[in-house]
Amino acid sequence: GEHAEARKQIELALESDLMQFGPDDSKRMAIDRSILANILSELGEYADARKQIELALESALREFEPDHPNVAAVCVTLASILYRLRDHEAALREIDQSLGILRKRLPPTHPNIRTAERWREIILDEATESSGNAPQMQ
Repeated sequence: GEHAEARKQIELALESDLMQFGPDDSKRMAIDRSILANILSELGEYADARKQIELALESALREFEPDHPNVAAVCVTLASILYRLRDHEAALREIDQSLGILRKRLPPTHPNIRTAERWREIILDEATESSGNAPQMQ
């Protein structure tokens, strides 16, 4: 619940990691930036969150194969941020890509799959409502 303090702490950690390990430590950068993106999203700073999660995705792609579950996890976070920015089309693309990876690489009962499925439902519901295709209340 103390997102402002958490932001300060992860920004200090990111700065320290950059100085100690450098920007080429892709795994560490992906983790730090993903955490920062989540905190920024919680604070409602979606544009900054998007920037951080896109940097995290670049780092994750340098560290892992494109169909690695860690890449998919970053894409789920990106989808959630795109959703909050009301870019439903891009959010759906990201979440569908994530689900494809997760379903291919993880057991069907894995919690990351369920999390991605829930995000897909949320994004689809919002996209349907905003396009005027939502069922009307009577």
